[in-house]
Amino acid sequence: MWEQYLVLYPDGFQSSQFRHHYKIWGKRVNPVMHMNHKSGDKMYVDYAGKTLSIIDKESGELKEVQFFVAILGASQYTYAEASMSQQKEDFVRSVENAIRFFEGTPAAIVPDNLKSAVIKSSRFEPTINETLADLA
Repeated sequence: MWEQYLVLYPDGFQSSQFRHHYKIWGKRVNPVMHMNHKSGDKMYVDYAGKTLSIIDKESGELKEVQFFVAILGASQYTYAEASMSQQKEDFVRSVENAIRFFEGTPAAIVPDNLKSAVIKSSRFEPTINETLADLA
């Protein structure tokens, strides 16, 4: 960032002063890491937030549902639905519904380390369950 700053302001702060002022600024605004995404490259999928509830029209019974979310990295275009559980079958159905909604298939489906998608978690190479791998 300092090198980009110097291109714009050749007579500006040197490295140590730039870092000092950036640190002060960062404490005020809490900067987040920016990620560049290639269009159509990745669809991120996960269950979000707390469990929600719906009322069964016929029985009047209150049922808990899970909130599934899929988002395209580049556009932030989002799909969300309520599903009855986070079980593998419901998860895969939700992923399929998201793909239909987006009217296209991304190069990669990126799940968080949820149990319905990942058999063995790993920071670099998680083991995806067979059903999701077949879908991909």
